[in-house]
Amino acid sequence: MTIKALGTVGILLLLSGMKGVISQEVRSPGDVSSSKSIMLSYGFPVLSGVTHLCQERVYAYGDDANRHITWDAFSSSLEPGQVVNFFRRELGDAGFNPKGGSGTWRFPVGSESPDRVLTVLNVEEEGPHSNCKERIPSGAKSVLILSRKR
Repeated sequence: MTIKALGTVGILLLLSGMKGVISQEVRSPGDVSSSKSIMLSYGFPVLSGVTHLCQERVYAYGDDANRHITWDAFSSSLEPGQVVNFFRRELGDAGFNPKGGSGTWRFPVGSESPDRVLTVLNVEEEGPHSNCKERIPSGAKSVLILSRKR
């Protein structure tokens, strides 16, 4: 099932308001704008030095056929705790759910079906980035997944 392949809590939370998923489209880093402009388009602060891995769009079907989720994956040479600390300084703790040294922010805060999600993972953790054609650089220690529902 497609939802299982996506893996992370953030994507699953976004999908929770949709009845089903019908197709996916993967775009490689060369097909999208700079990392900075992508992060800003989600309304998140820009973490410098990240490498864009891929973008994917997941489409709903049925009553939600005009809805979709877009997510972008990035890698960073910073430890997950350092990335979390950066975003905690920039975003605060509202909407943040820590998981070990990693964590997830959900917006709007308190929503069961958030519109925007930012997840920080250890590079070894399974997640939607595993579907990216672009390989994670050898010096990377963390992965960021930004997602939004439209």
